[in-house]
Amino acid sequence: MGWGNCGTDSEGRPIGYSFKAQCDHSDCNEPIDRGLSYACGGMHGEDEYSCEKYFCEDHLSAYLETSDSRTIRICQECAKQHLESGEWFEDDDEGVLKQVPPEKAEPCKMSQKLQAMLDAQVFPEIPDDYVPPREKIVAEYPDAILVIGTVSECNQCGSRNYGLRLGCKCWAELLLENFERTDLSMTYGVLIEGKEEGENSFISNSDLKSRIEGGERAFDIYHDTEITLDQFEAPADG
Repeated sequence: MGWGNCGTDSEGRPIGYSFKAQCDHSDCNEPIDRGLSYACGGMHGEDEYSCEKYFCEDHLSAYLETSDSRTIRICQECAKQHLESGEWFEDDDEGVLKQVPPEKAEPCKMSQKLQAMLDAQVFPEIPDDYVPPREKIVAEYPDAILVIGTVSECNQCGSRNYGLRLGCKCWAELLLENFERTDLSMTYGVLIEGKEEGENSFISNSDLKSRIEGGERAFDIYHDTEITLDQFEAPADG
């Protein structure tokens, strides 16, 4: 399938350089495609720096320096939101958005408003006999697999991120070297709690399924639910 057809975005639109489109800026009809060259942030999908939309050269005109010192292009709306958050500033000499050092950051207006709401909120008292879901599971099933959350692992650089990611940030540089690469892939799985503190580990969804098929029990410790075989997608026929 390659990079010409990368599936669909959250709005159900086909993505990849094979699909012709128009700039996603509200007042622009410039013809583009939905390949990486027009993607906000240089990669399909949304992350902490960029949205999942596609723009022409004029509206993909802001530059941002990421935490790992890469410079990416983002859309004007994402740039505006970063600046308004108070956590980013524009370096006039370089023309790049950079993150405000933590010791200099000021709380944005939204954070102040949310804090005021939390300060005024009355929380219910926790009963003396309350037991957190994790503790209940461990007490009843001491050998159970304790799942912390969904994780995506890049098969190229080995980096891991919470949630389901369509790709990894390292792909942009690899594709600049060879745009025809088709070996870039992700492994989807979960982070599980180790027996000792700090021993959390990653296992793929297929490995988790195999362990459950083998008789082990697995639980989502934050939602207090057991993970069963019917929650795994059946392979497509053919």
